[in-house]
Amino acid sequence: MGEYTVPKLDILGKCRNSVRNAKLHHKLTISHLLLCIIPLLVVTFIVSYLFANNIEQTSMEFASIYNSQVLNNIDDFVDEYDKIVKSILIDYDIIDDLGKESLFSMDELIRKRLTMQKLLKRIGALKPEIKSAMLISGRDMFYQHCNTNDSVNKSLILGQPWFKEILESEDSFTITPIHNSSYYEYKNEDVVFTIARTLLNTRGSYAGVLMIDFEFSNLIKLNRSFMEAKNKYDIKLVVETGAGDIVYHSDILDSSESWEELTKNGYKPLEDENDKDLVILSDSTKNGDLKVITIIPQENLLFRIRDFRYIIIIIIFLTFIIIVIVSAVLGHSITKPIGDLQKSMKLAEERQYSLITVSKRDDEIGHLINSYNNMIVKIKSLIEDVFMAEIKQRQAKLIALKTQINPHMLYNTLESIRMRAIVDNNYEVATMIKILSRMFKISLKEDNEQNL
Repeated sequence: MGEYTVPKLDILGKCRNSVRNAKLHHKLTISHLLLCIIPLLVVTFIVSYLFANNIEQTSMEFASIYNSQVLNNIDDFVDEYDKIVKSILIDYDIIDDLGKESLFSMDELIRKRLTMQKLLKRIGALKPEIKSAMLISGRDMFYQHCNTNDSVNKSLILGQPWFKEILESEDSFTITPIHNSSYYEYKNEDVVFTIARTLLNTRGSYAGVLMIDFEFSNLIKLNRSFMEAKNKYDIKLVVETGAGDIVYHSDILDSSESWEELTKNGYKPLEDENDKDLVILSDSTKNGDLKVITIIPQENLLFRIRDFRYIIIIIIFLTFIIIVIVSAVLGHSITKPIGDLQKSMKLAEERQYSLITVSKRDDEIGHLINSYNNMIVKIKSLIEDVFMAEIKQRQAKLIALKTQINPHMLYNTLESIRMRAIVDNNYEVATMIKILSRMFKISLKEDNEQNL
């Protein structure tokens, strides 16, 4: 048995035949749709692509500017307070006296303490956002000034882990992570951070440490527009130390999370850097060894692209409907007269010659219908001419037949028959034959006159 091979389907040929055999109305509608929709889609895609890229670039520039503004804000804050804590270095005699409190008499010790209190009060008076200014000498002598009606417990300060980090730090200027204010007597539930300056005497040895406490919300001061942008785009701001500890977090400011939870969970924003749903920008400050991290949900940052895509979809949908309607109307205006012409031609095949009545058109279809109507009129005229010619031809043949008959022979024959009837005494037949002879004479005479 031979192998049966399935013939390959000529898909292209079938498609070509389908297109060739499709109705003209469908061809015109589809062609018009394709000619309008394809350029529309191409132009829309290019415009939306360029617009989306422009929005994305603008949004990233906005995020970068926002992060830079926050960074500059913190740099200004750090520079300002670095200068403030450096101002104490001018008083060399005060710094040299730190750690020597045991050598002074009671009166001298009281005067030194009053001098130090004035110095700290002067620092606290410079900025109202300063919560407290504290100084611990090399012999753990403690001086403080609070801008609020509060006081600090020295023993609790010495046991704080962040204080130990200040003492162990190699940098003379340090910014601590956020911590609670449990070492305060009253407002011990606030979240604060501390700026510290290690003090060295003229011999270069350790003399003490100056510390200034701030509520963590005072680290970043943004104007109204930036705060509105922060709320609008749900921007998260995080400030970390070089070790990765949190100094500022906007979620704590918004009360969405407590600082204990953030520090306990070891939250690291940069661990989400590969998350495609987030835009994360980070940069380091000039001083203070701080890292500023701005986190923006990409969906919020690029919401205009989403809205633009919805608008584009709606425009394409409405444009498609309008194009379909226009294509259908145009196609009908072209194919309807052609359809009427086709019907009239079928009627003409059945010898029913009728004219096409359409509104006046000055296009090719109008000229074609006018030509068809003129042709029908000429066909009718030709048919009438042929019909009349055929009638005349038949009349001529009849006349020719009549002229072929010899009237004299007919008269002689009838007269012979009449005489025979008289011989047989059949007068009635003879009379009838005589009348018939006269009728033939009259008839032939009239025909001859008409032909003449």
